[in-house]
Amino acid sequence: MGAFSFSRSTTVQPHQISHHRRLKGVVGTLLALILIAASLSFGIEPAPARGHTPDTIALVTSQGRFTLLSELSPEARTRVFSFGNPGDIPLMGDWDCDGDATPGVFRPSSAHLYLRNSNTSGIADKGFMFGNPGDSPIAGDFNKNGCDTVSVYRAPAAMVYIKNHLTDGIADKSFVFGNPGDEAFTGDFDGDGIDTVGLQRGALGAAFLARANTSGLADGLRFGNPGDQIIVGDWDGDGDQTVGAYRPSTGWFYYRNSNMTGAAEGSLYVGRGFTVVTASGIDPKSIAGDPFTPVEPKPEPKPPVADTPVDPPVSTGGSVAVAGFAPPPPRPVSGPITVSGESGVVIENVHVSNPGGKCVVVTNASNVTIRNSTIGPCGSEAVYLSDVDGAVVEGNYITGTGNGVLVHRSDSVRVDGNAFVDAGRNFVQFDKVNGAGSSISGNRGQNELGGSNAEDLISLYLSNGTASSPIMVVGNHLRNGGPSNSGSGIMLGDGGGSYQFVEGNVLVDPGQVGIGVASGTNMTVRGNRIYSSSVPWSNVGLYVWNQYGAACGNVEVSGNQVNWTNGGGSSNGWWGGGGCGEVNFYGNDLNAPVGPNDFQPPG
Repeated sequence: MGAFSFSRSTTVQPHQISHHRRLKGVVGTLLALILIAASLSFGIEPAPARGHTPDTIALVTSQGRFTLLSELSPEARTRVFSFGNPGDIPLMGDWDCDGDATPGVFRPSSAHLYLRNSNTSGIADKGFMFGNPGDSPIAGDFNKNGCDTVSVYRAPAAMVYIKNHLTDGIADKSFVFGNPGDEAFTGDFDGDGIDTVGLQRGALGAAFLARANTSGLADGLRFGNPGDQIIVGDWDGDGDQTVGAYRPSTGWFYYRNSNMTGAAEGSLYVGRGFTVVTASGIDPKSIAGDPFTPVEPKPEPKPPVADTPVDPPVSTGGSVAVAGFAPPPPRPVSGPITVSGESGVVIENVHVSNPGGKCVVVTNASNVTIRNSTIGPCGSEAVYLSDVDGAVVEGNYITGTGNGVLVHRSDSVRVDGNAFVDAGRNFVQFDKVNGAGSSISGNRGQNELGGSNAEDLISLYLSNGTASSPIMVVGNHLRNGGPSNSGSGIMLGDGGGSYQFVEGNVLVDPGQVGIGVASGTNMTVRGNRIYSSSVPWSNVGLYVWNQYGAACGNVEVSGNQVNWTNGGGSSNGWWGGGGCGEVNFYGNDLNAPVGPNDFQPPG
């Protein structure tokens, strides 16, 4: 599949096939065992085992004329029938649970659905309303009961509405998936017997296949060209449903036998001017009509394919080109992701965006990893963690967000090795993070100087490490704050806190303050390089001052190199505001040869 995943620490189940195929497979297996037993008893040689019946397709005109093919072959026979009205949207599914797909139509003007239980012309066997006018119908077995039902995708809102009964009424389930304007299809992409939603992003020629009928991640691949119609089916009879693409501009149908980016493994010229739908469970011998004779066959074009899934590269943002801020690699796109009450979740190699709110939300969870992903644009936090016991956020590219990573009331959280570009109020804020094993290290971040909403690039608010394992803020490279007159590069002890250790960071024009200790106990600020030019909001490079009246003491400020010019043009590397006892201040160079060229992001 595509190069991204969303994994959970659950036992991997053996490969399964869709429900009606699985029932047939069980019956076939029992029959085979009986035949084998008979052969052993009577010397009869058993026949070779046979696979599942491959899926085929039906070609549907805008007037409701279905041409059902017996197989995906130039030698196919056909069955032709009419169903529905001009302008209806065709679909096929197993409405009566007998294992065979038959026609249905969705009337977009009224959201009426009409279903028929045989592949013949005639009136509907069942009719009902579901969805809104203008919705797109999607058919499948969404609850693993062996029967297909009809759900809808509302493209303007990127909403999926699942219904598990062929009746009027409200949806059994709904969720956000994809981007507004995507086109939906369905299939059993992982062989678990449950159909899930796939999306086609036509401008990219890309498909995204969901693993579950929930908001969240999908497996991305590229197949076909922009403008193709994507459907899925079991084209080779192995029990897996994989991608196919009908190209209306040329009349060719292409398919692959795996859900991976690559060239077509089969093709058939079917003609122009159709909507193509998958037909499952069709016995080829039951279709004995005229031979399939498409008109005006054309030379088969070679469909271009990409080597990787095709989410376009995102902008690096900012106004200054800085080494180490190359755009991230292309990654398949996802809408917002929510994880709650789970353990062992891994989110990786995905591009998450949600311009209207938070991108990744994790609550009441443990041992969560978010890595090697592109996150943004986001209307607020790129990553929001609350009440999490153990999390790693690493190797991500976070850009165009209202806030970066906000960690609330959690413990043992590492935010390491990420890139932040125009990432909002804070790159990282720890809010009531406690216990051992937490760090904010090896990150690199940049805003537009004076043109961002930045406050503290890194903020530790009411957070506590331990004597043996302080909160480590080490080796970060941060650049450009302002125009806030209260922002800083790194703020320790905001509201209080303890056991916070800051070392080896590089700050260039980070805001009003380079590194501040606002209160707290057992604070260490050691060996950092801090620079600011004279900008209207710049004030002081280092300070220790109990701003909150909380406990404040045992503070060390040592070995730092500072070159700080305040807004009035004067050097102002250090200020001790009092309230924290005697500060252990030594080995600092407040007129050090530190400049903007010291900002070299790691990696």
